[in-house]
Amino acid sequence: MSTDESPLPASDRLSQRHLFKGQREFELHGDELQIHIDMPFLKKDFTVVLAILDPEPVIKGSTLAFVSAVNREPLVELFIEEPDKDTFDAFVEKIRQGVIAEDYGKPKVFSGKQVDTDRLQLTLDMLRRYIDADDIQPYLDALEALKANPQDSDAFRGMLDAFNDLGPMQGAVLSYAPYIVSLMSDD
Repeated sequence: MSTDESPLPASDRLSQRHLFKGQREFELHGDELQIHIDMPFLKKDFTVVLAILDPEPVIKGSTLAFVSAVNREPLVELFIEEPDKDTFDAFVEKIRQGVIAEDYGKPKVFSGKQVDTDRLQLTLDMLRRYIDADDIQPYLDALEALKANPQDSDAFRGMLDAFNDLGPMQGAVLSYAPYIVSLMSDD
C-alpha cells in the first residue's frame, strides 16, 4: 500500500471466522460489497452491487442475509454478532444505508404527477385479462387505491412499492400495461 492510500475505516470492513465455515471478509467500496470466502476446500471472491439488495436483512438460524430485491435469494450472508455485537451491528447498518442510498433503480414519486383515471382503468382491465390476478393481486389493489385517490401521494407511493415487490412479474405487467411506464417516469 502506498503512503497516500488510507486503509478502509473499520466500519467499512468486517472479518468473520467460523469453526466449520471458514473465514469471510467483507469490504464496502462505494456502491458495492466485495466478499472473500476462505473455507477448507473452497476459496471464493466476488462482488455484490448494493442496488440489487433489499435493505431489510433476513435472519435465519445463526446467519443474517441480505437478499436479492428481485428473487429474494440470499446474496450476502453474515454470521450473527461476529466478531462482536457492536462491530457486527455497525457493519450491517452501513450495508443497509448503502443499499438505501443506491435506491436509484427503483421508481420514485414525482411531485405533481397527474394520474389519468381512464387510462388507469384500462390498465387494470388489461392486467386482469392477460395476467392471473393471483400473481399480482397486491399490485392490482394498489392500482385500485390510486384510481380512487389519484392525487394522494400515499396511494401513488403504495403503487410504486407494490410494483417494486412484483419481482419477475414486473416485465409481464409492463408488457400489458404501458401506461404504468408513463406513471413511473419523470416527466
